[in-house]
Amino acid sequence: MTDLRHHDHRTDDAPPSDRAPRLLIASSNGLIHADGRTEFAGHDITDVDVDGDRVAVLVDRVAVHRREADGSWVRLAELGDGPHRTLAWHGDGLLVGGSDARLWRVSEAGGAHRIESFDRAPSHEGWHTPWGGPPDVFSIASDCSDAFVNVHVGGILRSTDLENWTPTIDLHEDVHDVTVDEAGTIWAATGARGLARSTDRGASWTHVTAGLHATYARAVATTGGVTLVSVSSGPFARDGAIYRLDGDTL
Repeated sequence: MTDLRHHDHRTDDAPPSDRAPRLLIASSNGLIHADGRTEFAGHDITDVDVDGDRVAVLVDRVAVHRREADGSWVRLAELGDGPHRTLAWHGDGLLVGGSDARLWRVSEAGGAHRIESFDRAPSHEGWHTPWGGPPDVFSIASDCSDAFVNVHVGGILRSTDLENWTPTIDLHEDVHDVTVDEAGTIWAATGARGLARSTDRGASWTHVTAGLHATYARAVATTGGVTLVSVSSGPFARDGAIYRLDGDTL
């Protein structure tokens, strides 16, 4: 299945009005640009996130790097506690998550600390995986004021202060990806009920499935008011497709 989370971002250093969308691909052999240029060649770029002029990458599942204004990279932190899989800008730093559903805060100035309050989230006892292993943080999204952290399988947790956590969507929805668009709408790719949408910070959800050939959603992305979702008939199916939302129809 296609990972849609960070494919289309404005990443150059020109004024916002002059920027064109550019493609950044996080691959097992570096960060690949649309023009074919590769950075971090030979390294696994596990995730990439862009917030305006801020670009950050997760390298080899442990190291967090930030791009400087001159195009160079600075390492902000190297994290412990096993491999990590996702990161997202939030406020003046980054949130990073991965194995055993652990969550880290990385300062934009450098340095990191575990967010231990996440281990005490109200729904923590119900987090699990279908195969019996420990759950992971699968994806993270932020609208600057709220952080939304997706645990597989554990739903989406919301926090405004990174100390108190509120469960939102039912954890049995089997969320694979969460993102927030420019209008503040939260989107979730779920394995149980397709594409989910919330306009009230996760207090309630509606599901958009009209037009889909299946409802096992793996990834969701938004850009320029457009929402894209990838779906298939199951985790190992070969019938994957990417859909664009048009109103309430995909």
